[in-house]
Amino acid sequence: MEALRTDGFSPRMIERFFRPFLGGIFLERELQTPTSMCHFVLRMFSSGTAALPAVGMGAIPAQLAAGLPTDWLQLNRRAVSVTPTEVVLDDGEKIMARAVVVATDGLAAAHLLNLECPHSRRVTCLHFAAPRDPVAEPILVLNGEGRGPVNNLCVPNQVCSGYAPAGSALVSATILGDADADTKKAVCRQLTEWYGNEVEDWRLLHQTFVAHALPVQVPFLPLDQAARTDPGIYVCGDHRATPSLQGAMVSGRQVADAIAADIQA
Repeated sequence: MEALRTDGFSPRMIERFFRPFLGGIFLERELQTPTSMCHFVLRMFSSGTAALPAVGMGAIPAQLAAGLPTDWLQLNRRAVSVTPTEVVLDDGEKIMARAVVVATDGLAAAHLLNLECPHSRRVTCLHFAAPRDPVAEPILVLNGEGRGPVNNLCVPNQVCSGYAPAGSALVSATILGDADADTKKAVCRQLTEWYGNEVEDWRLLHQTFVAHALPVQVPFLPLDQAARTDPGIYVCGDHRATPSLQGAMVSGRQVADAIAADIQA
C-alpha cells in the first residue's frame, strides 16, 4: 500500500482497482504484502498471459505423474518422518531412497523437517451454475465498492468451455477468509445487487474452503530459499519461493537441479 501511494496512484485507483485486484492475488485486502512480491506479480502479468488448463488445475500434477512408471506413485499414504535415505509411513513401512524430497504444503514440511512454520492465508470460493452468463466476457470482476464479502468474480467457462455444467455458465465468487451460512447469504445479497433477481436462479454447485491457500510472504525473506535443508534432504513448494503456482514449480525445478548436481558430484 505504501509503495502504491508513493508511486502516485490516486486513492480512487487504489481502492477501486489495486485493493481488490492485488487483494485477490495475495488474499489480503490490506495490501501488507512486501513490495518485492507486488513487483514480481505485476512483472509476470505484463510479460506473459494468464491461463487455465482445459481440463482443470489437476492437469498440472497429472502431467508430471504421466512421466512415471505406473507402480511408482503411491497415493493417500502419510509420511511421519524422513531421513536422507528413507521415508517412514504412518503404518510403519519404510521406503528407502537415494535422496528425499519433501514437496508438501508449508505446515507439513515444517513438521517433517523441523523448519519454521510459515503463516498462511485462507480463502473460500463459491461456484454457481447460472442459466445465463452474467458477464459474457473472459474478464475478472472486481469489488471496487469496498463492501460485501465477494472480493472478485469470474466465469471460467469464458476461457475453457468445459468448466461449466451443460447448458449453464459457471460463476465463481471468491471470498477472502472463511465463509459461514451468514456469509453465503451476504454473498447472494451482494450478487443480487450486481446482477439483479436472476441470481435467485443460480444453483450453488460447490463451496471450496482452503485453510492454507497461500503462504504469507515475509518481508526481506529471499524469494528462493535453499533447496537442500540437509545432505540428502530437499524441500520445495510455494512456501520456499514466491507464494504462487509459479513459485511452486520453480522451486520444484530448483530441487531437481540440486539433486542432479549432488548425484553427479
